[in-house]
Amino acid sequence: MTQKDAKKHNFYEEFDNKIKSLCSEISGKKISQYGMSCWHRWLAYAAQGLEVPFYVSDYDIINYNFNLNEPSNKLSLLDGCCPCIASGNSKQFEGLCYSFIEITKKNLEFIKQKTKHFHDQEFFIYNSKDFAKEHDAIIKRTRPQVGAFFSGEIQEGVQLYHVAHASTGRLKKLSGWEGLSPDQIRIKTMKIILENQKE
Repeated sequence: MTQKDAKKHNFYEEFDNKIKSLCSEISGKKISQYGMSCWHRWLAYAAQGLEVPFYVSDYDIINYNFNLNEPSNKLSLLDGCCPCIASGNSKQFEGLCYSFIEITKKNLEFIKQKTKHFHDQEFFIYNSKDFAKEHDAIIKRTRPQVGAFFSGEIQEGVQLYHVAHASTGRLKKLSGWEGLSPDQIRIKTMKIILENQKE
């Protein structure tokens, strides 16, 4: 799905303007096109008009022993506060888009004290209790490390591979990865994953 899908929703213009304004107030600068794509995706899900719950994920998620069951009837984040994989129906995703604005406004001063970077992931990190309560949502994680790269070590349990983008600062934990672009990180991570796969 793309921005074109998000634009099909009648809330698009208002959503786009208000999110840009809030992000600018928090970060002190204009949000990037990539940053806005993180927000627009949720409205794209809402625009699908589906009453049954469905899974959504980033394109750089790799299924590693994830059991594909019917998604919960509740709006669900399946990797903790990392929005890389989730499930819900279109109405639930629409409600989430309204909450992005309402909850951020309510907690604005607190958020500004905590971060200068504000995408959807930061929304969930700093507003998870309000979000979960308002939507009766599920926030769960089935892999052991929060926002971690796959390091080549197979850990017990389910492991979903997710490559964080360069601005998160997590790259500093891996020697030689500092300063790489998101695409370079993805390529390097894919090589590690493929090398460690069993035939």
